[in-house]
Amino acid sequence: MNQANDVLGLVPEDGYTESAFILGVERIHPDLRFEYRPITLIESVAYSRAVKDLDGKELHEHSAKWAAGRLLSWDLRGKDGKTVPIQADMLTRLKPRLFYRMQAVLLGNEAPDIDPRLSAAKLEQEEKDRAAAAAAGKSLAEWRAERDQKN
Repeated sequence: MNQANDVLGLVPEDGYTESAFILGVERIHPDLRFEYRPITLIESVAYSRAVKDLDGKELHEHSAKWAAGRLLSWDLRGKDGKTVPIQADMLTRLKPRLFYRMQAVLLGNEAPDIDPRLSAAKLEQEEKDRAAAAAAGKSLAEWRAERDQKN
């Protein structure tokens, strides 16, 4: 997973993935970390058209099947402590607040939360890198690629 949580403003055609973190809500759902394939504009339109006339159970089943196809991995655990399989029927059993938040991230409508597992030093370096990239007029990924080529 991409621990620096770099994101691009476009989705390359090379198997690009993003990491996400959703902060747990006490007594509702635990923290969730996952890796996924970001959605493109064309895919967003196709999704919107597919769900336009759906409601209730059909809408939720379609949304769960779609989300299962975007997710690559996650750390959701069941009562037995094992990782829950990423399958549409499992996603329909998520607590609604967790599912809707994850769906908003998958659709690109909301940013994931900042993962507290990132150390203070990593977060500080992240801020420095972002500032340097902005000053250079480059994306964070471009700036880091150039920096890494020089080193």
